[in-house]
This record gives sequence, structure tokens and C-alpha cells, in this order.
Amino acid sequence: MSNNYEDYGYEDDNRSDSKSPLAKKILIVVLIVIAILVILYLIKGCTSDSGEVPGEKPTAFNYEEAILKAGKLYYDNNMSELPTSVGECNSVKLNILIEKGLVNPENFSTCDLASSYVRVCMLSNGNKQYTPWLTCSNKVSESEYGPSKEGSLNDVIADSTYVSFEFLPQVLKSEGATYGKIEELWKSDIKYSNYKTLATTTYYRFRDKLYTWNLTTNHYYTRNGETTNASAVNEYYVKSPASDYQMYDNATNEAYKWYKSDAVKVYYVGSNGAKAYSATQPEGFPYNEGGVDAYLQRYLNSTYSPYKYYVCAVDATSSTVVYQQGVVCGQGSNKNLTYEREIVYSCTNSKDDPSASVIAGKVDSASDTCYDYSDWKVLKESTCRVDNVTCKKVTLYNWFRYENNGTRQYYPSGSSNASAESVYYTSAPAEGYVKDESTKAKAYKWYRTTTKTSTEYTAVAPSGYAKATKTNDYKWTDWSDWTTKSVKATDGRDRSIETKTKIKLQQITGVSEQNWVSLTENDKYIPFEEMITLFKNNNYNVNTLTDINNNGEIRYQVKMLLRNKKEMN
Repeated sequence: MSNNYEDYGYEDDNRSDSKSPLAKKILIVVLIVIAILVILYLIKGCTSDSGEVPGEKPTAFNYEEAILKAGKLYYDNNMSELPTSVGECNSVKLNILIEKGLVNPENFSTCDLASSYVRVCMLSNGNKQYTPWLTCSNKVSESEYGPSKEGSLNDVIADSTYVSFEFLPQVLKSEGATYGKIEELWKSDIKYSNYKTLATTTYYRFRDKLYTWNLTTNHYYTRNGETTNASAVNEYYVKSPASDYQMYDNATNEAYKWYKSDAVKVYYVGSNGAKAYSATQPEGFPYNEGGVDAYLQRYLNSTYSPYKYYVCAVDATSSTVVYQQGVVCGQGSNKNLTYEREIVYSCTNSKDDPSASVIAGKVDSASDTCYDYSDWKVLKESTCRVDNVTCKKVTLYNWFRYENNGTRQYYPSGSSNASAESVYYTSAPAEGYVKDESTKAKAYKWYRTTTKTSTEYTAVAPSGYAKATKTNDYKWTDWSDWTTKSVKATDGRDRSIETKTKIKLQQITGVSEQNWVSLTENDKYIPFEEMITLFKNNNYNVNTLTDINNNGEIRYQVKMLLRNKKEMN
């Protein structure tokens, strides 16, 4: 059967079952492109939007690694806090690492700030052993480590093993010994095996670490343009006042919208009909203005003995009682109140003033003295000695209320409708404005930030910025001269301090190793605190291992105790 290719304009030369070389190449390229697209589709289908492969958990935060790194950096910057004697241990707590900006507090939000720390101890070979120790909701070192046991340097795992020490205190028995001349030497220059310490002097020198800083400035929004001084801003907003200002602080729950109106002010007046001052709000006059300091004075008219009151009730359980002045229970106008609850004495005379509180004037006994004072008088042009009994200092105000509401004008827009005003204030923004109590809200000061990096190296953060954080760019100052005065920094700077000790001494000869005797029975090793107490009881005034090492007549031996993680035991 004829295919009639000629009918479709094909040439007879193309009637072949085999493909041309060019067609094959095109087909191969197309197939490769399709294969690549299929692979990419499959990869995308096996990966979540976050880039994580389904079924695989993200890497957990490594608490130990983070706090250990921070602790080592802290000691790099504070080398004077490193232990210098074998068996000495120091710790830097998590709260200090956070204050120094060495860890992100968000990563340690579930950790106890005091019981999470990095511990460093000096081993017998002079090496420093660091141990991260954590007390967090999902990381508790105490439960991960095995019990404490005696060990050797071979058992110590760097940056992991928790080491502690016990001590054997020893003293030099120098009977028959010979003492040399008095000398004063640096500790490092002493070559004598045994010597008597007469005095020690510690010398210090330091250098500071200087940084460049990332400096953040807060630019606060105001209607009249932004300012970097937050205290100069009196405008508060419930929501951002402009698109560039998306951060806020200085929250207050006492923000109001303020207005003035053509309503009439009616002032509180005195008995003479004139505007009067008052330290407290008179009933019906909620607003005040002015405010002047004044002194109030009164005088003692007389003294008198307290009044006796019988506290009467129907029975012992009745909640209703009556205070009868000088009238026993069951008599007078309340004959049904026959039960005497108690007898009290009060400076209040309820016969003269039935509404007065007997309890308010209550005194301890009939022997107490009551005082009758005159009314308080304002001293207009003089003062008195404040004792809050006959003289007190107060602030007086003119109080008023509004009558006839009038048309309100809210500040600063001038709108007559509170809902059209967006600015809140905590105090009157201008004279004559009063707060609209119904608009009370929680509001904020809003700001935007800009950040720059300082070019000057300083030990402490430059002032005048909302936030200043150290960069990784730093340099050290030169070492200071040696001094006997304390050089500890108190302003938060990173300061490295070196010490050296000069000892006034006499060489001791005629003694040997056999002259060293232990202060404990059976050469028992004891905790550090017990060793210090034992030395002091033997008239050696020492407080630290360094003190012991500086005294040629005493010494200590150490026994190392260690705890390793349970899976490593």
C-alpha cells in the first residue's frame, strides 16, 4: 500500500527508517534536559520549604559547646581570674557570660543563671581543665555525670571531666634548723628548698582590650520631626504613627487624649466665696491646676484621758457590736446587748460626735494621753518645722469642674471627635487642656534605628547610643607599670591582669623531707575549707592556695577526684 509521501511534498530520498546524525543529537539533548528536570522535581518534592529533608530533625543546639566557648573567651579576657595554684578551681556563671555579651540569652532561656557555669581548675601538670556545667530544663549535667572517684591525669578528658580536689596540709618542723640572712626576693627567683616567710607583697600590672563597636541609634518619631532623645518625647501612640517607625518602648498604661472646650470652669471656693486651695480633692471637683507648696500648722489646745467603751453584743458569736461609752453591757438604750465582748479605750468622744470612729482613736490603755488640736491653718508667708503632728508640708491646688460641655477640640489635631485623634499624652500637652478619661490606653513611643561601626578603639562602649555591641575587631593596650595598688576594672571592660609576688624571707638549712609532717591523722586528705581552718588553728594566717605556696614553712599535697559522663565511665 502506497504511503503517497509525494502528496505531502516529501522527497523520495528521505524515505528511510534510519535517523540522520543531527536528529539523533537533537533527541539526546532533549532527553538529557527532560532527565534533569525530572531530577530537580524529585529533589524539590523530597525537601520541605525550609530546606530540611522530611524525617530529618534539625541539628539540636549544643549547650555545652556554646557555654564552653564563651567561658574560655571570658578567661582569655580576664586572665587574672584563672587558677594559678595546683588544685585551685574558679567558675564563671552564665549570668556573667550573658552580661558580657558572650552568649545569646535566648539560647539559654531555660537555664538557671547561677547553677550553669564554666569551671576551670589547675591540674598537677600545670594544665587548665575546663568543664561546662549546665542546669537547664532539657540539659542537666548533674544527671549526665557519674559519681566522683579518685583518678589520675590519664583519666581526665579535656573540656569534659569535672575535677575537684582534696588536700593534705603539711608543716615544716624546724627544730635544730639554721636560719639565714633576711632577704627580699621575687617568688620566681627563690631557689631555696625551705625558707621562713616574713612578709609578702603582691604587685600588679594590666592591659585593656580595646574594641571597635557596632553603635545603634534610636530615632523617635514626633509630629515635629524625629529626635534621638527619648526623654524629650511626650507623644505616645497605640500603633505605629508612620511606616518607618516599627519599634517601640517606654510603654505606659496612663496615656490619654487631651482636649479643651468652651465649657465653663467652676472652681471650688472657701467659706468667704473666694477661690480656695486644697491639698485633697473636694467632692465634685475632679480637676486641678496650679500647685503650690505650703506649710500647715496647728496647735495643741489641751490633753485629756481616753474614754472607756464597753463593746457589747447579743452573744459571743454575734457579728453586730455596739461601743457604749461608760455604760456597761445590758444597760442604757441597748439592754438586749448583754454580752461584754471587751473593754477598749479611745480618744474619740462618741457622745459629742456620734459619727466619729472609736476604733480610729483607740489607744492601749486608760493611762494613755489624748491630745486636742486646733484646726490646720495655712502659713502664707512663713514655714514651720515639719513633724507631721503640728506642722506638715503639702501641695495645694485650685480644684474645678466643667459645666456646659461645649465643643471639644482635641490636641493636636483640633478634631472635635476623640476617635479622629491619634496622639496620646501622659500630662497636659499645652495649657488649658484636660484629659479625656474615657480614652485611657496603653501606648508607646515609636522609633526606627540606624547602625554604624565606630572607627575609634575603646575599652568601654561609647556613650549616647541606644545600644553598643563589640565587634570582632580589637587590639590590646601596652602593659601598665607594676604597682601594689589594686587594678581591678569596675566599668565592665575586658582587662588582663598579671601579678607577681615579692617575699621577705630567711633561708632554712639543716632540714630535710623528713621534717615535713602532716596536720591530719593518718595523712587524711580533707576539703579545702578544712585545710585552711587547720592551718589557721596552727597560727598560719592563710586564706588561699597562693598564700600557702608563698609560705616556705607550709605546703599541701593534692588528691584529684573526677567525674566523667556516664557513657565514658
